[in-house]
Amino acid sequence: MARFNIQKKDTKQIGWKEALIERINEGKALPIISYLVDINLIFGNQDDLTEGWAFYTEYPGDDRNLAYMTQYLNVMAQTKGHDSEQIKRDYLNFLKEALQSIADADLVEELAEDANAGKLTFSETADRLHFPNFETGLDNPLLVLAKLPLPIYLTTSCHTFLQMALQREGKRPRTEICYWNNQLGRIPSAFSAPSDYHPSVAEPLVYHLHGLDAHPASLVLTEDDHLDFLVNTARDWEGVPLILRKALTDSALMLLGFGLTRWDFRTLFRGFIKTSLAERRPKSVAIQLQGDQTQQNYLQNYLDLEGKFEVYWGDAQHFMREIWQTWAS
Repeated sequence: MARFNIQKKDTKQIGWKEALIERINEGKALPIISYLVDINLIFGNQDDLTEGWAFYTEYPGDDRNLAYMTQYLNVMAQTKGHDSEQIKRDYLNFLKEALQSIADADLVEELAEDANAGKLTFSETADRLHFPNFETGLDNPLLVLAKLPLPIYLTTSCHTFLQMALQREGKRPRTEICYWNNQLGRIPSAFSAPSDYHPSVAEPLVYHLHGLDAHPASLVLTEDDHLDFLVNTARDWEGVPLILRKALTDSALMLLGFGLTRWDFRTLFRGFIKTSLAERRPKSVAIQLQGDQTQQNYLQNYLDLEGKFEVYWGDAQHFMREIWQTWAS
């Protein structure tokens, strides 16, 4: 050993945050972002938005679960001869109207004068009305995510706000959806031949698990949609791009903004995360969710049994600010 002038390996055990930073620096961290992160940035509160949706649709029940509500409304719409996409188009139109009700009046008036305003997606409409607010810096978790050197992002949001944040950082994101039903084959893929695209920090991939607002049929919105998503992705795991399957099996996962009882978390965990965990156990996984003490105790035990997850309790803003401060220091 005298030939080598080296020190003994530091055997001090590091915490989940430091382990996650190591993975970020290696490009082996994979953010998985709930649609609630986008919704909260725009509307501030999902519960208020759900109440607005119930009023907009004259929903008769007391249940304010979005998947259940849209399931009921979809069934009733089809009994009147509407197609199965009508409820998704209605929901996107509702979001536009809700957004315009809280936007700057001058911007709303300017948008109304545009003859093509009706053709804009919700994401494009939000951008025209200056939503979300990217001037808040580190208080915007999407901006923090965009600053990190990551090649792939997964989201259950159907909006393109993450792409906007990445573009503000000088990156050129590519957008891809999960082809979870047979109707979606007509939508072009970022990986279609002769494309030689490979996700990178400069050209990251944003993979929309639950659809994109530009394509209403791709939305995972009703209870049946969530069940079909779970069944079809489990049946056709090979249909998920190989680069994404590899990222799921060898990266530390950062789940942002998910709630324990929400359908997007339940189907995502069983359909994607549990499938990938069957093949490996990552060295470090950080999870950020919200819940009361009972939910926290249950979730901690559940995730420890199912996937050896570390759990961080708090909102996405605080979580990403902590990650950024540790990474940038």
